[in-house]
Amino acid sequence: MYRGNNPAALASRKLILDTLKELLTVKKFKDISIKELCSHSGVSRQTFYAHFGTKENIIFFYLEDLYHMLLSPEGPYGLPPLCGCKVVSKYVIESYDLMTMLVRNELMDMFETVLFRACFSNPVCYPNIKLEDERRDAIHFLCAGTRRVIEIYVRDHEVPDEEELEEKLYNVMSGNVFYAK
Repeated sequence: MYRGNNPAALASRKLILDTLKELLTVKKFKDISIKELCSHSGVSRQTFYAHFGTKENIIFFYLEDLYHMLLSPEGPYGLPPLCGCKVVSKYVIESYDLMTMLVRNELMDMFETVLFRACFSNPVCYPNIKLEDERRDAIHFLCAGTRRVIEIYVRDHEVPDEEELEEKLYNVMSGNVFYAK
C-alpha cells in the first residue's frame, strides 16, 4: 500500500476510499470489482494497484488505526485477560459505520486478522506464555472470541454503548460468564 505524502497520490487514494464507501451503500463488497471502483472514482487501474494492490487492502487500510492503537505504548497489555477490551471497544464504537459494513459484508475475518497481528507482534501481550505456539494459539482463541462478540453486538445494536461492549468483551475474555454469580 502507498505510504507517501504526495498530494496528488493522496487525493487519488481518498477518491478510491470514498468510492468504496459509496458503492457499499448499494452493493456487497464481494460484488464490487476493481474495474468498477476505478471507473466510479476516476482513477486508473494502475493507480489503484499502486495504492492498494487488492480490494481487501482498502479494508485493511481502514483497520490500521486499530492496529496502531493496540500497539501504542499506553496500550492495554500486561493485564490479561483484558486483552485490550477497552481499546477495542473504543475503536469499535468510534468506527461503528465501518464495523457495521464489515459485519454486513461478512468481512469480520479481516478485523480478526488485524487484532491477531497486533496482539502477536506485541511482546508484552501474554509474556507469561513461554512456548511460541501456545502463545499463538491463545491469541488466536482470544481474537476469534473478540471478533464474534463484536459481530453479534453490531448485529444486535443500532445504537452502540462503549461501556456495555467493553463489559461484554471483558466478561467473555476473563471467563466471568462461565462462573455463577
